Amino acid sequence: MGKVTHWASKVEDQIESLKRSELAPFGIVVCDANMDARDTAKNLVLPMADFMSPGAVLVLTLKLPRRKPNMKPTSVASRRFNEVKEVLGAKFKEFRLEWLFGNSKNERTVLCLKA
Repeated sequence: MGKVTHWASKVEDQIESLKRSELAPFGIVVCDANMDARDTAKNLVLPMADFMSPGAVLVLTLKLPRRKPNMKPTSVASRRFNEVKEVLGAKFKEFRLEWLFGNSKNERTVLCLKA
């Protein structure tokens, strides 16, 4: 495996450092932030997109809102997935939504590639 870089800080605090860094471009970015998926996409993933190489993989955990008793989990996940795709669509492609073994009932994983 190539170089792996982990920051024990918020990505927002690293953007300026990345502009001067030789670490980029990245081939994969993994984000498991515990916040609304739309905010994660807009505030964390989009700023990182500029530091990803074309074809780089994004692994993004969607934190789903609590659903109403009459709503199916798949409909909540699909709606949130489409909202995230809309936010990221200009910089990413080939989106997939997966329910991985490690995901809770209120999580799904988005996989996509940097355009």
